[in-house]
Amino acid sequence: AALVVDAYGSIIDNGREAESGLLLSRRTPPSVVFRHVKPSVAIAGLPRGDRLVLPASLHGIGEIYHVVTMALGFRQPGTYYDDAGKTMGLAPYGRRLSTEPGMIRPTDNGLDFSNALPFLASLNLVSIERGERFLNTRAPQTPLSALHRDLAAQVQWELEEACVHLAKRLRRDSGCGTLVLAGGTFLNSVTNTRIVREAGFKDVYVFPAATDDGTAVGAAYYADASI
Repeated sequence: AALVVDAYGSIIDNGREAESGLLLSRRTPPSVVFRHVKPSVAIAGLPRGDRLVLPASLHGIGEIYHVVTMALGFRQPGTYYDDAGKTMGLAPYGRRLSTEPGMIRPTDNGLDFSNALPFLASLNLVSIERGERFLNTRAPQTPLSALHRDLAAQVQWELEEACVHLAKRLRRDSGCGTLVLAGGTFLNSVTNTRIVREAGFKDVYVFPAATDDGTAVGAAYYADASI
């Protein structure tokens, strides 16, 4: 079984593939166990000058972690590229803002992201001007506050809970005991550890280049298998 979770995702069906569970076999083509496709235009945090524009709603585990990371000020100036590893590293220094998921809610039918933007707005991290939404980010060189630490703890916990939820669903629906993880979200080693311990798979493999740079290796493997 393969679980793929990414902040942006590949373009598919007039959208972007955010979270997918697949079943791979040597004898048959890959089959889709579940798939979440978000709107292709909903890429959160596009820069406009020194500010970051948000869409009307947020979609996807990786996208929400990405947005929070940028709100914490962990990003490359002038781009929408983040330093998500810093959010993971900051999380243990904070305490969760809520005992319940505020941005990523696991449900029997998948994941619910509808409260993500209102949750961030309640923390004064979203400004609305002339009908557009902007992310309020920590300014460069500004000290990290208790809120920043607690927000990191909250989003890290929610990411872990959501990914374990999807992994357990994939284990149940595929009946497969072996799992491979791919997509930039699985550079989050704390989440990977929880999947290994809690999802019920006998073997779990995470490709070291789990993010976009692994695509080239995957293409080479695919070409070799097709000969």
